[in-house]
Amino acid sequence: MGIYYLEMQEIIVRRLWAPLRSEEDMEWFCRSLGLLGKRDRGKTGMRIFLLLAYAARENQTMDIDKLAEKMNMTRTAIIHHIKAMEAKGLVERRNGKVGLRAYNFESIVNEIRKDMLRTIESIREIAEEMDRKMNMPVRKKD
Repeated sequence: MGIYYLEMQEIIVRRLWAPLRSEEDMEWFCRSLGLLGKRDRGKTGMRIFLLLAYAARENQTMDIDKLAEKMNMTRTAIIHHIKAMEAKGLVERRNGKVGLRAYNFESIVNEIRKDMLRTIESIREIAEEMDRKMNMPVRKKD
């Protein structure tokens, strides 16, 4: 029997105050998902995400070259942002194109929640195994 390593995600919990005005919701949502970094003054990550959202609304995906054209950016810069979004579980590549992971924003959040629960369960299982191997005291369940 071999040893299997699961691809784990880093879980970072940050407290962000919800916006007071609804016109700020999209920026807050994107900032919450890590799409707006300190160096991203042009809000590029959010703008790419929005283009993909508009495409998803029509049940479409987008070609990297088309994204680059619409954003007036290089293909390399778009790929950089897409890879970051893939790592965050927000987008997927399908048939040479890129699309949102789910069909709407709430569904994306639900998918991220499932990812987090799977990751936490994997961490718990490993902790349980370490406790067993090291003969750590375990509290009996009530």
